[in-house]
Amino acid sequence: MSFPNIIFGREGAQYEIHATQADGMGRHPWGTILVTPSGRQFRYARAGGTIPAGNLVQSEIPEANWDELAVDIPGIGTKVLSVTLGATAMDLNEVAQGYLNVEDDTGEGYAYRIANHLAIASAGTGNFNLDTGVKLAFVAATTVGVHKNPYRDFIIHASVNTALLLGVTQMAVVAGDCCWLQTKGPCSVLIDGTVIIGLSVMASNATDGSVEAWGLTEAAPPTEITPIVGHVIEVAATTEFGMIELKLD
Repeated sequence: MSFPNIIFGREGAQYEIHATQADGMGRHPWGTILVTPSGRQFRYARAGGTIPAGNLVQSEIPEANWDELAVDIPGIGTKVLSVTLGATAMDLNEVAQGYLNVEDDTGEGYAYRIANHLAIASAGTGNFNLDTGVKLAFVAATTVGVHKNPYRDFIIHASVNTALLLGVTQMAVVAGDCCWLQTKGPCSVLIDGTVIIGLSVMASNATDGSVEAWGLTEAAPPTEITPIVGHVIEVAATTEFGMIELKLD
């Protein structure tokens, strides 16, 4: 049995929006790659807010109260883990298709994909069903973090970088829309400031959802401000939309 995470679709498929993950052609895990005949690449994702077309987006900011959590002591091969949350409740399957990361002590360094789970109350204990069994048994001191799939409930990129960059919206979306984010190839993107043809751009540190000329801090040694998003194909004025060769995948 195969589980393709790359699909090939017609030009225009990237504009489809589904009300739920199970609608129409939308039966794809979060992060599934769509490749169109032009070679452009897109990722399947769900919007966490209202965002215009051509805007750079990021994953939701990780929940601090789902980090460094106490967990039971499963044996090798166990697929159900009992975890105690911090002071933030979790809805039914909120982190399904996300990950349980073993952060510290015995078992650390493994990340397990979460298949499903029930709702868990604030500071409550609940079970997470994993896609694969535990590979290394835990001890009492082992701690874990549970994380949403990055492509679920994305938000507009904040002008102060707060989470993983994902891609660029192809259509205007509202919270709950399941859609395709472009990650690779020529793309229309909101511009902030002056960009130069052929050179690199990064997420803007002044205007949400836009890109600006890439640069380094003046520290010693110099460090990048934010990662490179792509390269300029065609220059557009600030607040307009220019063509960028995306390099996010």
